[in-house]
Amino acid sequence: MTGHLDATGGAAKLPDGMDRAIVVALVAAAPLTREMLTGWLQRVLPACRIENIAGAQDMVALLADGQRPDLVVIAGFLSESPGERLAAAVDRICRASDGWPVVVVSATADPVLQREFLGCGARAHISTRMQPSAAAAVIHLVLSGGVYDSVEGRHRPARGDTQGTPRVPPTLSPREREVLSLLERGHSNRRIALTLGISENTVMVHLRHIMRKLGATNRTQAVFNAGRLIDQSGVSRDV
Repeated sequence: MTGHLDATGGAAKLPDGMDRAIVVALVAAAPLTREMLTGWLQRVLPACRIENIAGAQDMVALLADGQRPDLVVIAGFLSESPGERLAAAVDRICRASDGWPVVVVSATADPVLQREFLGCGARAHISTRMQPSAAAAVIHLVLSGGVYDSVEGRHRPARGDTQGTPRVPPTLSPREREVLSLLERGHSNRRIALTLGISENTVMVHLRHIMRKLGATNRTQAVFNAGRLIDQSGVSRDV
């Protein structure tokens, strides 16, 4: 356990205009796992504050002490524990978190275990076989209040979005692909405009076209759907 959780460090913002820095509790026993996931999470959530927690017992103790990170990520891959023990750890942490967002990252392909994670109260299971952009979108989806079912490959946002993911990759223009690529990196409209040398209004037009083609109702869902289409079809980013 590496100290107390708080929301004072970092400059990354929560979705939908929330004005606190994001605090992520990363529960991982293996040093290499912690280092790899820390680097990935910092790319997904720039400038977030990551607290490394050695195991479920330490995480439960922190939660019992009243500390609440914005997100708990439980690392299950490269673990010495079998899946059954991982599920037990997920259950303990979810019970202690009292509904706080919990995501499990593991290499398991067992749908029974994946469903068990959700049954324990986790908001999502991220497979290490996922496209990085889709996995990043799942993190943003969970922070926005959604739940991702990795077995059926669908998301269930908190406010009941029922629109399905299109099965056939749409054709995006070269500029739309550039905008989507920057969107996947978490860039704001202003930063996308500056990077591409276009106006923010033009960026918004491209985003509307991208969301329509991908069957999305918001930016996070657009990134998520794009990653899902690649997972389903095996095509390259040039969709």
